[in-house]
Amino acid sequence: MAPGLRTRARLRVSPRWHLADPALAAAALGADAAALEKDLSTAGVLFESAVVHDLSVLVEPLEGRVYHYRDSNGHELDAVVVLPDGRWGAVEVKLGEGQIVAGAKSLNNAVHQIDGEPAFRLIVTALGGTFTLADGAITCPLSALCP
Repeated sequence: MAPGLRTRARLRVSPRWHLADPALAAAALGADAAALEKDLSTAGVLFESAVVHDLSVLVEPLEGRVYHYRDSNGHELDAVVVLPDGRWGAVEVKLGEGQIVAGAKSLNNAVHQIDGEPAFRLIVTALGGTFTLADGAITCPLSALCP
């Protein structure tokens, strides 16, 4: 994945594909806002694609890459931002603010499987404020991701 980024578990290497514009997937599914409000699972998948897209756009000028992490122990990171100098950040995506605690737990469980500390730990939500959790993870809405 990146220099110095190792895990104690076996990494799963199947790629995760995201559309450039998650609205295309919603349109292909015939899902309007009302339908997505009733199907939060699908809304979450589309939102995750939007976050990965925006992260990719932000790190591209830095020659960075965005990956997905999943290991054989069931730990997962929705996005891992890796810069050419080896620094990396762990990202968890949660649709609602009510999922921040669960997101922080999942983020920390996955990061503890990886040798080395990330430069940042981030939980991205659809709405809400930007703040730092007691464990040092930052949470922010997607709209806060900007250069």
